[in-house]
Amino acid sequence: MPSKKATKVETNIQARKKRIIRKSTDNVIRPMMNAIAHKNIEWTHKRKNSHYISMIR
Repeated sequence: MPSKKATKVETNIQARKKRIIRKSTDNVIRPMMNAIAHKNIEWTHKRKNSHYISMIR
């Protein structure tokens, strides 16, 4: 059974990884959202193989 100290270190590492992932995701998504925000968005729904697919046009 791991000690409390080892568990705390693992928790800190997991928290750091989550922060890094969140930052990198923000760096990718925010510019995309800013680019999309200035355009008119039209959602289209297409039926394919008995499923509806939503697309942005």
